Amino acid sequence: MKKLSKREYQVLLGFFNGHKSKTIAKTLNVNQKTIGTYKNRIKTKLGLEAHHNDFAMVATAIDMNVFKHFGDEN
Repeated sequence: MKKLSKREYQVLLGFFNGHKSKTIAKTLNVNQKTIGTYKNRIKTKLGLEAHHNDFAMVATAIDMNVFKHFGDEN
């Protein structure tokens, strides 16, 4: 898996915590469409296709230990 950027990780963490795109966008002070762009990048890096839902994205990240290992390569 390609490493997530800090911002991609923040977006993924927002979904992990049960937030919707609108809330994540407001929290990160970005446009909601930007969150959609980050979601697509995250899904690509996780090996998912765009049609997969947010739950599948978070579940895959958990299976791949993304949350445990984020920042290990810094």
